[in-house]
Amino acid sequence: MRILTLPSIAALALVGGIALLGTSGAMAQAGAEGVVKERIESMKAMKTAMKIAGPMVNGVMTYDADEVKKAAEAIAAGTGEALTKMFPEGSTDGESDALPEIWSEWSRFEGLAKDTETKAKVLAAFSGEQSKAAAAFDALEPSCKACHRAFKD
Repeated sequence: MRILTLPSIAALALVGGIALLGTSGAMAQAGAEGVVKERIESMKAMKTAMKIAGPMVNGVMTYDADEVKKAAEAIAAGTGEALTKMFPEGSTDGESDALPEIWSEWSRFEGLAKDTETKAKVLAAFSGEQSKAAAAFDALEPSCKACHRAFKD
């Protein structure tokens, strides 16, 4: 049985609040189909994994190396080639937040997807030691954000 400490409870409240803020976007994407729906679900899974790993590596919640490793592996599985395959040219139906720059700057998009995969794999590899995992997470997070800033509406 796990006992939640005050910082753990605060982190859970923060994650819950962030989740509530994100529901308006989820409602707008409820009608997505096909590859757009697939990538929305993949992004949600990676977002959840980041919310698990982040508080742990940063000492806000009790560190669990196995959970951090699982989260990192989930992120790695959704990035790189797996991610780029979910963006066939022109897949920007009304439910997609993907910007057309993905296809006009494909090599940059592909590079960011691969960089994120590599950094997620590093996090998985260093998950056994919190300080190394924290440094790996600190490298991973900006990689995710760089892609979102460039290619997400």
